[in-house]
Amino acid sequence: MDWERVTVYYDGELIWGKEPGKELVAPQTLRAIAKRDGILVSWDEVNGAEGYKLWRKGPGDTDFLPLPQLLSDSSIIDNNVLPGKTYTYKVQAVSENGEKLGPFSNEASATALILTVNGLYAEYNNWKTIDGSSLTNYGYDLESNFTTNYIMENTELAMSRIDPKIDFTKDNAELYYRWGNRAPDPKVNADHYSVIWSGYIMPEFDENYTFYTITDDGVKLWIDLNRNGRFDTNELLISNWQKHSETENSSKSVQMEKGKKYRIRMEYYENEYDAVAKLLWSNPRKAKEVVPNSQLFVDGKIDIPRTPINLNIDLNNDNSVVLTWDSIPEAQGYKIYQTDWEGNTTIINVKDNSYTVPNLQFGEYKFSVSAWNEAGESAKSEPVKVVVGLGAPQNLKGTVNKNTINLSWDPVDTASGYRLYRVSDGIQTTVLSIDNKYTDNKVEYGKVYKYFVSAIKDGYEGAKSREITIAVPPAAPSNLKAARAGEAVQLRWNPAQGAQTYSVLRSNSLMGHTKSLKKE
Repeated sequence: MDWERVTVYYDGELIWGKEPGKELVAPQTLRAIAKRDGILVSWDEVNGAEGYKLWRKGPGDTDFLPLPQLLSDSSIIDNNVLPGKTYTYKVQAVSENGEKLGPFSNEASATALILTVNGLYAEYNNWKTIDGSSLTNYGYDLESNFTTNYIMENTELAMSRIDPKIDFTKDNAELYYRWGNRAPDPKVNADHYSVIWSGYIMPEFDENYTFYTITDDGVKLWIDLNRNGRFDTNELLISNWQKHSETENSSKSVQMEKGKKYRIRMEYYENEYDAVAKLLWSNPRKAKEVVPNSQLFVDGKIDIPRTPINLNIDLNNDNSVVLTWDSIPEAQGYKIYQTDWEGNTTIINVKDNSYTVPNLQFGEYKFSVSAWNEAGESAKSEPVKVVVGLGAPQNLKGTVNKNTINLSWDPVDTASGYRLYRVSDGIQTTVLSIDNKYTDNKVEYGKVYKYFVSAIKDGYEGAKSREITIAVPPAAPSNLKAARAGEAVQLRWNPAQGAQTYSVLRSNSLMGHTKSLKKE
C-alpha cells in the first residue's frame, strides 16, 4: 500500500495524509496592460491554488510558451518585451507542488509601449466602486503630495499609453482629443476616473515660462525646475484640486534653459459630466499655446543633437556675412567654424540659429556649424564657401520687348560670371551668365517678375544686388474686325495673352475726336 496516497480521518478529523485537493477552476478576468516598465498581466485569484503558470505567445512564436517559473501572485510585470510588439497571455492555476494544473483562462493581449517617441506617459485609472458615487464619498483632500487621496489610490488601472500632448477638450476636431461627456477610451469610465501624465518637457528658448492648465475637474502640475530627480515643495506650480467646471489656472513665471529636459508630472481627475484637460505655456518670445508634441518626452535621456542642415550664407556689401540654418530643438547652442584661405579656423559660439559675421577681410572663407547640449556636440554641417570682396552688381535694370526682358548691370571686378535670380508666382529660379547682361525670353504676357543678381568667381558667390520688379504687358489683340449691326457696330478680336480687360479707342476722322471705351 502506498501510504503517501492514503488519507485517514478519525471522528471527523484528519489524522493521516493530506486533504483531498479541490478541483481547480480557470482564473477569471485575465488582463494585459502595457506600462512604462513592461506589460502588466493580472487575474483573479483561484481558491485552492498554490500558484499559477503563465503562458505567453510573442512575435515569431507559433504557439504559447510557459514562463519557466511558477508564480505565487496573481499578477506580474513582463519586462522581457520588445517595444511596439504584441504579446498574448493565458494562465492556469496549479496545486500539489505544481503537479496539478487547472484549466486555462481566457486570452489577453497587449502591445508593448514605444518609449522613444515624443509625448508623455499616461496612466488612466477608473475609480473603484464604493457606496455612493459622489466625489465626497471618495474622501479626496487638498494636500500637495502625490496620491494622498482615494481618487488617486482607490483606483484600478484601466490602461496606459503615450499621449502626444495634453489637449483634451469637449469639441476638439481630432477624435483622439475629444473628451467632453465621452470616455477617453472604451476601457476608461466616462466619469469618475483619474489620469497621471509623466515624462519630460524641453523648452525652446532660454526664457521665463508661464504654464497654464485648463481642466474640468481637478489638476496638479509639478515641474522639476532644479533637475535633481525629485519634485520639491516649490515645484508644485499649479494646484486646483477642487471639482469645478472648465477653469484656467496659471503658474508663476519660471526660468528654464533651452535644450534641457525637465521632469514633469500632471495629475487630473474627472468627477462628472464634461471632461477637459489642457497643458499650455508661454514666454516673452512666444504667445500662449498648447505645449507641442515636439517638446514632450517619455524618456529623460539627453542625446547629442542632430547635425544642423540647410546652412545658408548671404554676403553683404559691407563685407559681413549672414549665416542661417535650421533650428535644432534639442540644442542648447551652436558653434560656427570659420576657416580662412590660409587654413586658420575661428570658432564662434552662438545661442540662436542665425549670426552675422562682421568686417571680413577680402578672401575666400569656409563656414560650417554644429549643435551642442550637455550630452555633447554634433558633427559639423557640410561646409559652405564664400568669397568676400565680390561686391554686389550695381545698376541692375531691365527693358521689355514683347515677351522678352533684356537685363543688364555694371560689371564686378574679378568676377568670372554672374548668377541671376528670378522670382515669379512665388517660385525662384536661377541662371548663370558670363556677361553682365542677360535676355530672359521665357516670360509670359501679363505677368510680373522680380530679379536680383550676384557675382561669382570660381564657383563662389558674392553679395546680391538690389531687387527690381518688371511687369510684362499683355500681348496686342489681333484680327480686329468690325461689322455693322443696325445702328451699332459690333467689334471682335482674338483674345490677347495675359489680358484681363481691353481698351477700345474710337476715332471720328471727320471731327478729329478720339473716344476711349473699356470692355470688362
